[in-house]
Order: sequence, then C-alpha cells, then structure tokens
Amino acid sequence: PVVPRARQRGALERAVLERDSFGGARGPGGDAAAAATHLRAAVTALDDLIGTVTPEDILDRVFAAFCVGK
Repeated sequence: PVVPRARQRGALERAVLERDSFGGARGPGGDAAAAATHLRAAVTALDDLIGTVTPEDILDRVFAAFCVGK
C-alpha cells in the first residue's frame, strides 16, 4: 500500500520488522520472553501508525509541564 507520511511509513516498517523477529523467536528452541517482547513492539508500532493515545501518554504530557522538587 501507499503510505504518504514518513512517520506512518516508519511505524509500518517497524511493525513488519518486529513481526518477522517475533516469528523467529517463537520457532523451535525460541525464547518465549523474546517473542513476547517483539510482539509487544509490533503492537506499539501499529498503535503509532494509527495514532492511538493511551492514558499513560496523556499523563506523561500533563506531568511533563510540572517541575518536581520545587
């Protein structure tokens, strides 16, 4: 498919790379923890692709404006 924006293209490329890494990690003798890490990274890349905003993203933005310790 045609992906017009560089940000979206990068997210899609990361998702594909992580999917491929997941496939290699879950094979015979593979490490389940590594497979899970690659799968989560692929999901995160797809979230970036479609612009998903999580509650943690919102909290990070809110608290980034505060100076802790003053």
